[in-house]
Amino acid sequence: MTNNLSNLEEQVNNLQNILCEHSTLYSTNPAQPIINNFSQKVISITNLIQQEKRLPFIASYSNIVMAQIKNFPNNIFWDFEYFLYQYALKIKKNDKYLDFIAHYEIKIIRLLQLFGQESNIKFKYLHDFTYGFDWSKWVQDAPEQRSAVQPFDEVFLDYLYKRGLELLELIKANDKKYGKLQDGKTYRNPFSFSRSTANEKKLFEQLAKDNMLPIKLWDIAAQPIWDKAYYQYRKSISNGL
Repeated sequence: MTNNLSNLEEQVNNLQNILCEHSTLYSTNPAQPIINNFSQKVISITNLIQQEKRLPFIASYSNIVMAQIKNFPNNIFWDFEYFLYQYALKIKKNDKYLDFIAHYEIKIIRLLQLFGQESNIKFKYLHDFTYGFDWSKWVQDAPEQRSAVQPFDEVFLDYLYKRGLELLELIKANDKKYGKLQDGKTYRNPFSFSRSTANEKKLFEQLAKDNMLPIKLWDIAAQPIWDKAYYQYRKSISNGL
């Protein structure tokens, strides 16, 4: 038991060191703009599940974070608590947890690979996914069928993967909105407003203050809200930056 605890803490501390070397751990939490006590928060969530599941859970989360860094190296905000808590809940109630962890981890990582810098899609940030903008738009398109689906449920992850494959086909055909990148552009921005690092940081900080993020990702007790005019509000705020 002591060895397991030591291994767990070592893995989490290693993950924290890698993240801190890669980036400043900015948070959208208006009360705490920098993530503090990353390791303690991860271990606290991990301790909610059965002991035998903890090391595989942390190993899986570490793989996901490493895939985030590789595929979205310019990501700004690193809130994780709500996602990790939801992942832990899924594992806690699953008897075949090793199979589930492998299955779920693959679904998350393949999305990161599909939409990130090593794909032809080349989105710069994860923010639209992790803070629920993609999810809220999807639910709004068919609320009667989708409102019970949570942001990190497999049903939505499968939709995103399918949508990513569709985008690759549009890019291949040089679609007007999702065409091949031109003029030496490194990342794709399908929006009408700037998503420079400075603008993106100011924008998400303001959205958080205005309670206009679909998911308060820093809060394990967050209640994701899909039925607000997030995209319109985001555009109006961005135009003022």
